[in-house]
Amino acid sequence: MQFKSTEEIPLSADTLKQVIGQEEAVELVKIAARQRRFVLLIGDPGTGKSMLGKALAENMKAEAPQISLLFHDIQDRNRVAVKSFTLNEAEKEIKRRTQITKDKNRINSLIFGSVLFLIAIATAVFSFTHNQPTIVFWGLLAAYGMVLLRKKVFPDDQSLVPRLLFPPKKDKVPFIDATGFHEGGLLGDVRHDPYQSGGSESLPYQLVEAGAIHRANQGVLYIDEVSTLSLESQLSLLTAIQNKQLPITGRSAGSSGTMVQSDPVVCDFVLVIAGHKQDLEGLHPALRSRMNGYGYEILTRSSMPDTAKNREAIVYLIAQEVVNDGKIPHFTYEAVQEMIQAAGEMCASDHELTCRFRDLGGLVRAAGDQAVINDHPLVEVADVLSAKKTHMPIEKQAYG
Repeated sequence: MQFKSTEEIPLSADTLKQVIGQEEAVELVKIAARQRRFVLLIGDPGTGKSMLGKALAENMKAEAPQISLLFHDIQDRNRVAVKSFTLNEAEKEIKRRTQITKDKNRINSLIFGSVLFLIAIATAVFSFTHNQPTIVFWGLLAAYGMVLLRKKVFPDDQSLVPRLLFPPKKDKVPFIDATGFHEGGLLGDVRHDPYQSGGSESLPYQLVEAGAIHRANQGVLYIDEVSTLSLESQLSLLTAIQNKQLPITGRSAGSSGTMVQSDPVVCDFVLVIAGHKQDLEGLHPALRSRMNGYGYEILTRSSMPDTAKNREAIVYLIAQEVVNDGKIPHFTYEAVQEMIQAAGEMCASDHELTCRFRDLGGLVRAAGDQAVINDHPLVEVADVLSAKKTHMPIEKQAYG
């Protein structure tokens, strides 16, 4: 491949085409996207696992979004009713119930106004006919009492209006990265209500929060560093992918939300789990069996053969990193050759090029920084050599 600088390299907006050195994984991800299969990605850090997860979502066909509406249950305060609608149906249902609530509140306001008017008329008549000024005082006191009791006697009832659990993503397949989420963030939670009495309390259906599994409905749920998930969360995740729905309940100890539970909320998603080889020990056997039975297990490569095709892939990567960073200049042809040599040096075996592109990308940015400091319009070989000296892991700095 001949070029003067990486600025001449054509780049693709397709995330799958941006994944380098993982041809077998890319083909399996294409199948998983088309057939809606689960994917277990195992490999070293920086080998493109998160990009493969995003690419799966981008290559899935978008479906009409399912809207979950929450309803207040009059008979059981701690139960939240949940119903699924299409987008148009949900909008119509919210408008219909909002109009009913407005009409009801308007009638209550008319009744309240009529009562105040009658109090005013009665006060004026009795004060005039009985010549008792104190009647005015008692009339004003009665009117003030009615104002104070208005919320109790004629409340503005909003409980008929359903609540949207979360806004849908139109014309786009959801991709939810739930890496590091706590149990409530992953599975849903009910917020604590500090005002549980006295007329200031919130209705339970107003406190329900969707989890990542619910937001990923009809899309992709991506979880990296799977070993950080507790066994309880993994079992709940297994229940969710088996039933394609999961109720939301309060999960914070000591919270008033622990008494509240919703009806099952739809969560039909494609699960993508990523991690390292040692993370497999922390993966629940039942969850792994489900992943293997309904999807693919993919081991990402840490290196690739030093061929002309793979060298071109490194060139593409460098151009891609420059554009994504936006703060460094492009590389000259000679600087790219030095970077390819560095990609070979990052491998333990000869005639191999690294697939740990996050590390290689770090060297790209370090070389770009050197070019900026030296006021070079393009990154030169000298900038790459300087970056090699400054961009070293702590262990190499300490022990050589």
